[in-house]
Amino acid sequence: MIYLGIDYGQKRTGIAVSDPDGILAFPRTTLPMRGRKAFFADILALAAQEKAGALVLGLPLRRDGTDGETAGLVRGLAEELRRRLGLPVHLVEETLTSWEAEQRLREAGKSGRGLRALLDQAAAVTILETFLRGADKH
Repeated sequence: MIYLGIDYGQKRTGIAVSDPDGILAFPRTTLPMRGRKAFFADILALAAQEKAGALVLGLPLRRDGTDGETAGLVRGLAEELRRRLGLPVHLVEETLTSWEAEQRLREAGKSGRGLRALLDQAAAVTILETFLRGADKH
């Protein structure tokens, strides 16, 4: 099954996609936030194009593990995606994924503008990898 990984952001959303066997995660694109309607249209189109069987959405929790304002927003987004797509939506705690993604990109020689352009996708890859490593996907 192909999974679509999503690092939701209020300005940009990073997207990653798995291989058909659900083993590896690859950066796919970064969606600029152009409003709720455009966001859902973009996600629906990507899910169809990639033939995704499920979505994996990063859940930003506070350091103490509780929901903050953004986590509540992401939980609502997950419910709406489930309803609109009819696909499973898995939530993966995403603490430090952006930091980890930035470290990986810097190690790969990216900096400045090149780093910023890839950071959201790299965070989505990290979220998806976390899910693929640890979840019972069946």
